[in-house]
Amino acid sequence: MRPSNGPALPPRPSPPPPPRSSPRSSPSGHKCPLSDRPLLGQRERM
Repeated sequence: MRPSNGPALPPRPSPPPPPRSSPRSSPSGHKCPLSDRPLLGQRERM
């Protein structure tokens, strides 16, 4: 019996949004390299 919860795990991509709060916490630079990397990856996919 395959757990129906398995396919429901994909929602993990939701966590990425939090990075937006990180930049605000970073006084040294509002533009964090970590947040820029995901943006570049999304642009490449498009």
